[in-house]
Amino acid sequence: MTDRPIAGFECKLYYNSANVGQTVQWVELKNAKDVNLPDSVEAIEASARYSKSKRYIAGMFDGSIEFGYQYIRGTDAVFDELQDRYLNREPIEIAAADNDIVTAGTTYSRDWYVITKFERSEELGGARVYNVTLQPTVVFNNGQVIEKSYHTVAGSPP
Repeated sequence: MTDRPIAGFECKLYYNSANVGQTVQWVELKNAKDVNLPDSVEAIEASARYSKSKRYIAGMFDGSIEFGYQYIRGTDAVFDELQDRYLNREPIEIAAADNDIVTAGTTYSRDWYVITKFERSEELGGARVYNVTLQPTVVFNNGQVIEKSYHTVAGSPP
């Protein structure tokens, strides 16, 4: 395959259906649309009389995720899982990948989130969409907090 930009529809969003410490079982959020990963670092002012300009240092990361989820009437196990995690305030592990998560060469990040927004939108000329916001949360495994991690699937891409 030749080098080229990655189209948004080629990217994938997954949740882990396994419990903490168990073997990962990624389930694709196929009805996710318009995914936004506004990863940022807070700016901490560190100004003093040593400079006539404001000075900043990098603070903590905020790797929230926002996306629309196209609701499908009937049986939608992924929607049910998202809604259940939201209503019960339970964390969910999410992976954001630039291709299928099992394909060699795919890069992805993964972290634990809490769903802080699950807002329904019913535009007159559009389908019902849930606007979802995920914010990083605290999950422990063997007494250690699980931090956001970045991965590349081993092997050469096709």
